[in-house]
Amino acid sequence: MMESAKKIGKVLQQLRLARNESQKAAAFEAGVSLSSLQRLEDGSNVGLHVLMAMLDYYQHSEAVITLLSPADTLSPLAYEASSQRAQKKQARRRRASSKTQLASVIPSKPPVWPEDKQDD
Repeated sequence: MMESAKKIGKVLQQLRLARNESQKAAAFEAGVSLSSLQRLEDGSNVGLHVLMAMLDYYQHSEAVITLLSPADTLSPLAYEASSQRAQKKQARRRRASSKTQLASVIPSKPPVWPEDKQDD
């Protein structure tokens, strides 16, 4: 876990430096203490509110929320209902034609083409 925290801290530090801001200015603008921002950038333990405040300040909180949101998943109840509907639909399906109907359409002998006919 600490490795991930250090990576996140480095990314946030790069965002701050890309704005050419000091830690003190960024912390003040984001509404967190300077020591909290320093711990966050160092990869130390900070509260989630500090991380989210900095992400909001850097306008990246929505990207993180989107990343963490489940993508087009169904709740277990919705999945069960859709599964039951699919089973009922499958049970109602019928073949387009039966073998007996096909037998009346398919000739018993292959067709004879005019060029294949032999003159008697």
